Amino acid sequence: GEDGIVKILSGDYSLVITDIQMPGIQGTELVARIKETEKWYIPVIGMSGTPWRLNGGPFDAVLSKPCSLNTLFASIEQFLSPSP
Repeated sequence: GEDGIVKILSGDYSLVITDIQMPGIQGTELVARIKETEKWYIPVIGMSGTPWRLNGGPFDAVLSKPCSLNTLFASIEQFLSPSP
């Protein structure tokens, strides 16, 4: 989590995909910290075995684990496709 925040803040990323439970900080703290920075606009997708617990949370989208590649790609495309 901490390493991810450092990389996100120092890099040029279009999207972040994170697990919810990680060593150190949790995914919910990671997304909250990103949203408090100049990189607030980066969409963050959280992945969880219990996604219903995250309804109304800070993530731009939440995917259930396991998820199919089609579901993952559709979620990524939702955030990275150019607007009409």
